[in-house]
Amino acid sequence: MEKRKETTQKMEAVAKKLIRYSFLEGVEKWPPECLGLYYQPHRPEKALPKTQKHK
Repeated sequence: MEKRKETTQKMEAVAKKLIRYSFLEGVEKWPPECLGLYYQPHRPEKALPKTQKHK
């Protein structure tokens, strides 16, 4: 039972380090990464006809 407790404590320590590292890496980078920057909407290949009104 003692070995299981030690293993659990080691796993918790590793999980804390991974979470802390991944969080700090995202916060400390400049410019910060944002998934919105990678999104590129589909653009029509042809221009809109002149008769169509823009909203």
